[in-house]
Amino acid sequence: MKTASDCFHDALRENGKLSCSVPGCEYSRVGLRDLCQEHLSSLAESRHRGAIKASESRRRNNPERHGPCNKDDAIWQSRASSAVNMAVRQGILPSLSRGEYQCSDCSDAASVYDHRDYSLPLDVDPVCRACNQKRGAAKYPLPIRHSFKRIVDKTSGKVGWADIYALEKQA
Repeated sequence: MKTASDCFHDALRENGKLSCSVPGCEYSRVGLRDLCQEHLSSLAESRHRGAIKASESRRRNNPERHGPCNKDDAIWQSRASSAVNMAVRQGILPSLSRGEYQCSDCSDAASVYDHRDYSLPLDVDPVCRACNQKRGAAKYPLPIRHSFKRIVDKTSGKVGWADIYALEKQA
C-alpha cells in the first residue's frame, strides 16, 4: 500500500512537476495540496464568503442566541461580566465551578451567573447553562442614563470602574 508521500514522489517523477488539479491549469501545486496558489486563494475566499453568509443567517434567524450587535451593548456586557469575575475572585460571590450551588430556576447545578440588567453588574442569579439560554438576553441600559469613568482606589491602588453619579453624590 502506497503512502501519500510515495504518491507525491511518483507523480513528481512522471511529470517533473505537480500540476494543479483544476482542468486547464498549468501552474504547479502548492506543497502537498492539489491546487495552485491562485486556486487556493479563490477557494479560501469562497469559503470565507460562505461562512460570513451562514453566520449572518444564524444571527438573523436566532437573535436570542447571539450576543449584542451594538458596540456599546458589548461594552456593558463585558463590564458586567468583569465585575462578576472580580467579585468571585475576591470572595464576594461564591464560585460556581464545583457545582455546589443550585440553579435558581430548575434546581440543577448552577454553572454561570445570569444578568437581567447589565446596569446592575452584581445583581445576578446562579443558573445552569440551559436556563441561561431560556432566559434570553438581558436588558441593556440606555447610554444617556449611565456613564462610567476609570478611577483608582487611593487605599489599594487598584483600578476599577465607578458610576459618575455615585461619585457625584459622595462629593
